[in-house]
This record gives sequence, structure tokens and C-alpha cells, in this order.
Amino acid sequence: MNRRVILIEDDSDTAEMMQMLLKSRDFATTHLHDRAHALDHIVCVRPAVVVLDVNTEGPPISVLVDSVRQRFPQIRLVLVSGTPNLTVVADALGVRFFLEKPFDPEKFLTLVEDAFKSGEHCSVTTQ
Repeated sequence: MNRRVILIEDDSDTAEMMQMLLKSRDFATTHLHDRAHALDHIVCVRPAVVVLDVNTEGPPISVLVDSVRQRFPQIRLVLVSGTPNLTVVADALGVRFFLEKPFDPEKFLTLVEDAFKSGEHCSVTTQ
């Protein structure tokens, strides 16, 4: 079972905390500080879930989200952000799973697990 997560988070302390939480639920994580080469890593790692901080640097978030959806529809996206309009951003991008920072660790884990479970029966595309 693929329990790989790519974590795109620019704050090192937050990323470390997220990685420890995910490891406690047997997820293997790859951490990226920005979106610059995110798609390359997604192609190589083929995660089940991508946790993406909306405010990381790199190409427009909409480009990454669209690319992931087109090439790997089985990968679930989880948006996190400290910005108060995260609901609007998630709606505009069509992302179902999102969580505002600061967040409760248990809520974060539940959200990632829900995202993971929602993709379990999706077909795998190898493009």
C-alpha cells in the first residue's frame, strides 16, 4: 500500500512537526521547501497524498494543482495555510481537503488519512 506523502512546506519547524506526525501513522514523507521542482518529485516518488502550503514559493499553485490532476488523478491534495481565505483558495482550485494554520495535530492527521482513504480505489495513471 502506498503511504507516501510529499510535504511542500517552507517553515522548517512546521515541516518537522508534520513529518513526525505522519511518521506516527506509518506515512513515509519527502519534504520540499518550495514548489519549484515539486512536479519532478511527484513523478519520481508517486505519493498517495501531497500536502501543500499555499504560501510556498515557486510556479503558481494553480499550475501545480492542474498538472497533478491531469497526470496523476489518484494523488490527493491537501492544502494548508495561515491565510484566512484558505476556503476561497481551496474552492477556486477545486481542492476538497484543506486546513488553516495553526492547526490541531489530530485534525491534521485525520485530514491526511481522509485524503488518503478517498484515493485508495482510484486507478493509477502512468504518464
